[in-house]
Amino acid sequence: MKSLCIIILTVFCVSTSYASQLNIFEKEPCRLNFVELNAELAPAEQVRQDLIQGTWKTDEAQVLDWSFQDDGQLFVINKEGNEYVAKQANWKVEYHRAGAILYLNDLSSDKVLRYFVEQTCDGIELENIDKAERLELDFVKGQEKQYKATLKTISGHWEHSLQSKDLAAIPGLQSNQRTLSNRISVSIDLHEDGSFEQKIICGDKGVQKSVFGQWALSPNAKFLIVYAKGGANEIQCLPIQYLEMDELVLTQILPGDYTIQASKGFYFNKS
Repeated sequence: MKSLCIIILTVFCVSTSYASQLNIFEKEPCRLNFVELNAELAPAEQVRQDLIQGTWKTDEAQVLDWSFQDDGQLFVINKEGNEYVAKQANWKVEYHRAGAILYLNDLSSDKVLRYFVEQTCDGIELENIDKAERLELDFVKGQEKQYKATLKTISGHWEHSLQSKDLAAIPGLQSNQRTLSNRISVSIDLHEDGSFEQKIICGDKGVQKSVFGQWALSPNAKFLIVYAKGGANEIQCLPIQYLEMDELVLTQILPGDYTIQASKGFYFNKS
């Protein structure tokens, strides 16, 4: 009788331990249970609201994330070599009897891509209507509080003093100007209206290079997305290494044709 009790107790303990281990590896709750959507919205608007609530990742190593903007713009951030590039498209969602359809208007090729949208527990699945292609995008929750704080801090006037090793990579600067490295600086103005201006200033020579355009902060608050007027057609992504009060560190500056890099980053002070 005593042996039987010991066997029963042992089986119970092993079962309890195994059940607890199963709970450790139990799958996380479905994200759709927590999606903040208004049930009174039309189906297409519900999908649209879902897309703008965060960023989306694929299993492609060079693609960092998809960012659907509320104004109908989509930025797909890629890493190409040592640079980060954002490919831009316009997007909208329409609902048909077959389900929700996502329309992507690729601005670089002017092609319109159509995808059936299926919301899943991990993210969304996009099935190309016109060819055999299926994309799986995993959802990454947006950091609205961090985004707003970063946007407020990064807006304004920033200045950086260039070193001679950086100047050697800048097209258009004469060799005698490079010797004035202690008198050459870069200034960046990030205006609240979304416009930006970037200048290289060579001591008494004045402004040598100017870049104008538009800027935005990526939804994950990790990149400055800039488009330079008259520069390269691709939108540049400037990774933000560090940002605190009046200090900013970027891994690269000068978007478009004038992109240069520094392994330890470019240190800016706010003024």
